[in-house]
Amino acid sequence: MRRHLGLLVKNLPPHLPEPGVKQFFEKHAQVKDMYLFRRSPFGGHSGQSLVHFASASELAKALQLNGRLLHNYKLHIEPTVQEAHEVDFPADGQRPIRYKFRSPLLYVTGQPLEATEEELVVAFRRFGAVRWVQNFHRDRKKFAHAYAFVLYDSPQSATKAYENVADISLASFGRREITLAEKEMPGLMEIRAKYGPNQPLKGARIAGCLHMTIQTAVLIETLVQLGAQVTWSSCNIFSTQDHAAAAIAAAGVPVYAWKGETDEEYLWCIEQTLSAFPDGKPLNMILDDGGDLTSIVHEKYPQYLGEIQGVSEETTTGVHHLYRAHQEGKLKIPAINVNDSVTKSKFDNYYGCRESLVDGIKRATDVMLAGKTAVVAGFGDVGKGCAEALRAYGSIVQVTEIDPINALQAAMSGYKVVTMDEAAPFANIIVTTTGNRDIVRVEHFEQLPDDAIVCNIGHFDIEIDVAGLKKVAKECVNIKPQVDRYTLANGRHVILLAEGRLVNLGCATGHPSFVMSCSFANQVLAQIALWTDNASFPLGVHMLPKKLDEEVAFSHLEMLNVHLTKLTDVQSTYSSIPKQGPFKPNHYRY
Repeated sequence: MRRHLGLLVKNLPPHLPEPGVKQFFEKHAQVKDMYLFRRSPFGGHSGQSLVHFASASELAKALQLNGRLLHNYKLHIEPTVQEAHEVDFPADGQRPIRYKFRSPLLYVTGQPLEATEEELVVAFRRFGAVRWVQNFHRDRKKFAHAYAFVLYDSPQSATKAYENVADISLASFGRREITLAEKEMPGLMEIRAKYGPNQPLKGARIAGCLHMTIQTAVLIETLVQLGAQVTWSSCNIFSTQDHAAAAIAAAGVPVYAWKGETDEEYLWCIEQTLSAFPDGKPLNMILDDGGDLTSIVHEKYPQYLGEIQGVSEETTTGVHHLYRAHQEGKLKIPAINVNDSVTKSKFDNYYGCRESLVDGIKRATDVMLAGKTAVVAGFGDVGKGCAEALRAYGSIVQVTEIDPINALQAAMSGYKVVTMDEAAPFANIIVTTTGNRDIVRVEHFEQLPDDAIVCNIGHFDIEIDVAGLKKVAKECVNIKPQVDRYTLANGRHVILLAEGRLVNLGCATGHPSFVMSCSFANQVLAQIALWTDNASFPLGVHMLPKKLDEEVAFSHLEMLNVHLTKLTDVQSTYSSIPKQGPFKPNHYRY
């Protein structure tokens, strides 16, 4: 059977009546045949024509010769762009998901479809026009495959979105990885199913500053599906995964992020997100990681603070800044401390770092960890995960600490607790995890064994004195991206990873999707709480309720085949614990 492609044309302009559609395209490409619809496959009334082309190249040729069709004819959209056109996309084995499109929609189908999704995307991007693509099945007997392409209203808006990521051609690669990550992120998928129909974030304009990874892409699209408008930048100059940024930009979300930004570009990207929303209005919500976005708004754009409902903060460092700002009277908006939710700090910080630290070190250096002496600075949740990972690989692990409680925990876990001065002469690997500054200084570099590896997994690049290292080094050779070998005056070498920034994101891809589902589920719930129940969050730094923390944990149990024991009525009464929770008091330490 001859394979061919179809183009569904809706809302034809007056000068091009429906009977003339086939002739119109035949002037420029090989048309196989044409169908008229009394009702659109998406619902609605007559006025649609499905034109079948002989091949993908012929379809692309027709569109390329008549590119104005994509923008001026507004394919498959309600007459007014302001009125959303609702479409259900039932995926295999899943409930229908409802999307609201406020941009032209191009519907492509075949019997069966000759071109791959990637080929179609490439063809349509000759116009710089595709925002987002969804593969779905409408009628298996009639259509083997079908794709919906959400288009930009104008070539200018497409170009504007694409110029702020490294390479938009990576979008299809990014989309495939996003699809894979969604299967590993049950918390976010549960939130979409539970809250999506009510659109709790409708009207929210969320500016996000968080590592632009594949997992973050799933977070962004969850926020969008809950009704929010979203703009995004990365909170680290090296952490962006360019294919993830491309996929989200192609989906129509303004993204300002690429791997390897300069410090100036980093700040520029954050500032662009403040007012890049489709409706032209500035942000009214903040989702932050590290506090840079929050600080910039407070210090440089205070005129926006009156409209901002609140901020949810992802990481330990950012939370410290929030508490300090509130104590000093400088915090002007309510904040939710996401980091200290149990399902964030005890999972992302511990289990996430336990897997991603070694991933970053090994991708960067291919070093054998067994038998090496590794020093972990700090024994908080992050440090605990890092120390355990290194010990599991056979490293001899030592810990530095300032807190006697954490130091006692480290000692009773079997680690030798020392000072950095004591550890440096024997340290083959140093990992900083403290969130504080000047942990590894010039005097420590000069004591290290030859080719010692130094890296950081705290949020900012202040834990390692990189500037001091550059001053005393005779030479620096870049081995590969984010791996630099410094030669000291004593002839020994120091290998610095990711320029002292987050090693797991600079040299690898960060935490696994599953554990990030826990963290990001907390972020979404925090955004919903701040937006829908702002009165419950006066000025200050707040925690999410224990019940929501338990809800996040519960949403991840089924995937791990966990079966919970249920309290009997007698047990519930005896322990004064509700049968449905919360099961622990707020002061309980997990």
